Amino acid sequence: MTLNSYIKMDKNKDVLSKLNVLEKIEKKLIKAKRICCYPRCREKAKNSHILQKKGILSVFMKDNHLWQINRKNFRKGLFEPQKVGINKIFSFKCFCNEHDNKLFSKIENVDIDFSDYQARLLFLVRNVYYELYKKELAISKFEAVKDTTNNLKKKEIYKLLIEEEQKGIKDLNVTKQAMWKDIDTGNKSFVIEVRFMIK
Repeated sequence: MTLNSYIKMDKNKDVLSKLNVLEKIEKKLIKAKRICCYPRCREKAKNSHILQKKGILSVFMKDNHLWQINRKNFRKGLFEPQKVGINKIFSFKCFCNEHDNKLFSKIENVDIDFSDYQARLLFLVRNVYYELYKKELAISKFEAVKDTTNNLKKKEIYKLLIEEEQKGIKDLNVTKQAMWKDIDTGNKSFVIEVRFMIK
């Protein structure tokens, strides 16, 4: 269940008010400065794309923009499209400029060789860090909502949700260590399959 689902179950509080609080928390966290996730780097992280900017995103891009559902109106049940710049959509603060460009050049600047293990591994790197980011965001939201209720049962539910996200972070950190080991040593610890569509 999503956080919004749990909030809607709370009949004693103003749902919209809670969602507005969560939106403010999310905006604050998105704008917050983050350090590059590359091991031992202390530089400021920039927006890194989950999908390659010069690959799949450029196929759908027009005038350096893509479309997504406007989240505010989506909550009201309206599926209204919103134009978003290519540098903001499908991105989060993860790597510094140097490491983002250097690390992902194999899948950003050339035709991708999907038979190459290292190229496939780079897609995993991005997704693991994005999952970590989403879990950190979820924990912050659960903490904020937990603090707005005096109902002990509800507090306990939010506490359990936080613990579940923390377990997920712990698992992802194990994956993260194995990933970097493969990048550094050339090992192949993962089975990363690629599916090709036949036209």
